[in-house]
Amino acid sequence: MVKGLIAVLGSFDTWSYMDYVSRVVATNDYVARTSRYEYAFDKQTARVVRSIFRPAPGETMIHFLKDTVIAKSEKAIVTYSVPAGHYNEVHWCTELHKPTLGIAFVRDVEGKSIKGAYCSQLLISLLKTYAACGGGVKIPSWTGWNCIEAEEPCPFKKQGIAINQLEYFHQNSSFMYLFAVEVIDECANLISSFLCDTLARP
Repeated sequence: MVKGLIAVLGSFDTWSYMDYVSRVVATNDYVARTSRYEYAFDKQTARVVRSIFRPAPGETMIHFLKDTVIAKSEKAIVTYSVPAGHYNEVHWCTELHKPTLGIAFVRDVEGKSIKGAYCSQLLISLLKTYAACGGGVKIPSWTGWNCIEAEEPCPFKKQGIAINQLEYFHQNSSFMYLFAVEVIDECANLISSFLCDTLARP
């Protein structure tokens, strides 16, 4: 039995990541919906099936992404791998109060400086396989301005994710999570935990 619908958001440049994330979502018994495909797990063949998903005739791109893909989903997952992008999708997720998991694929989850320091808001897992943007956990008043002024390295900023994107996750940390991973396989457990409401920052 399908548990629900999950929006998987990204851009053309992140398609390989979106495809992987969608397959992980499907194997967790959810239907993953992108702007082009739906993914579902077929128990008879024990395989993930991908089918074309299209907007209705005359449906605008804005309406399709916001009202059909995001609004009708229980949760959303945003993939980051290239600078910029995803402004509208993350804004809509915030506006709709949609539980959202952001996953950034980076080269270094710690982003340490030469002196070994990193941002006080960066929460690193014990095995150092992923890191989370604290999202105001330690400093509730933290904003994007603090991100601009912070001198310590940040894997999210280094990847080119816009400061206002970080701020969305900071200001809505009760239902939005932003993680950095170096290896794509590392995000599978994060996705599974997010789907079953057990995801916690390090």
